[in-house]
Amino acid sequence: ALSPTARAEALGTCCGATAWVAALNQQFPFASAAALHEAAERIWDNLGEADWREAFTHHPKIGDVNALREKFASTATWAAGEQGAVQQASQETLEALA
Repeated sequence: ALSPTARAEALGTCCGATAWVAALNQQFPFASAAALHEAAERIWDNLGEADWREAFTHHPKIGDVNALREKFASTATWAAGEQGAVQQASQETLEALA
């Protein structure tokens, strides 16, 4: 099990909203992945616009192919199943994703 500090860092990789990370981190441990997902969604739905904007600043800007490539490179382990192919994606594909 991760320490609360390490867990907060990992959660921050998933979402850049500080309030979301703090609220979800306080609720650990979860009985199941489904319970974790439900809590994450509930917390997200209760955040304010400033929190959403904070989270969005952690995503590459539309059209910023270099930031997109860098983001997926730094989260390769986390995104292996979901975005694993992005690392080998062509420039054209990355531009389409951006």
